[in-house]
Amino acid sequence: MVRELSVSDSNPQDPLALEEAEPLNEEILRILGRDKASQELTGEIIHRDLAFRWSNILRSGLYDSVRTELVRKYSPIKNCVLRRRLS
Repeated sequence: MVRELSVSDSNPQDPLALEEAEPLNEEILRILGRDKASQELTGEIIHRDLAFRWSNILRSGLYDSVRTELVRKYSPIKNCVLRRRLS
């Protein structure tokens, strides 16, 4: 049975803002796997200044000069095939 769903008037751009939805079949959920968004994957709380700086590094990357200095000082790992080329 197919059922038409309408997007909420409060946020028509958000496809997840559905007014009504039937639960998905268990087989479909099994095929899709676990919902990563619902898993809380956090560790200990770190100092706020460290958290702020790491957030910026992860979002924007390192400055070229810092990256170059780190590569010069610490050679890249030879067997880490998924690393992005730093030099």
